Amino acid sequence: ARNHVKGVVAKNLAVSNVSGQCKLYLSPDSHNHSLVAASEVVGEKLAQCTTLEEIFRRNVIERCALVKLDCEGSEFAILEGLSRKIFAKIGAFYIEYHKLTDEMRPDLLRTILQKNGFKVQMRESPYDKKLGFILARRQSSFA
Repeated sequence: ARNHVKGVVAKNLAVSNVSGQCKLYLSPDSHNHSLVAASEVVGEKLAQCTTLEEIFRRNVIERCALVKLDCEGSEFAILEGLSRKIFAKIGAFYIEYHKLTDEMRPDLLRTILQKNGFKVQMRESPYDKKLGFILARRQSSFA
C-alpha cells in the first residue's frame, strides 16, 4: 500500500517442503534469516511454513510465468518437494542459490530443473562464492 502497488497480497509465511511450524534461524543481518542453520545464527524462533504446492492449490494457480526464489537455502527443499504437476504449470524460475552446507550443491538444483523440462543457465556470484543465480526456462512452449 505504501508503494501504491495493487494486486499483491503479503503473507507472513516461510516457504519450504513442509507445511506447519518450522524453526527460523536468525542471522545478524535480517535479510539472511533462514530455515537452514548456517554458521552465523544469533537466535531462532518458530515460523509458519507452507509449500509452493500449497500456494498453487490455495490460490488456484493453473499457470505461472515466473517463480522467483530467494529463500536463503530453502531453494533445495522447495524444488526437491515439488511435484511434476506443479513444475508443469511454471514457465521459468529465477533462483538465488546458497551453498550453506556441503550438501547444498547447485548441480543438484540444475538436475532437478532439467529433469522437469527446463533449460538451465547458472552463474556464480562474483562477490560471494557461497551463492549464485539460476535462470531456468521451459524448453518446450509454455501456453
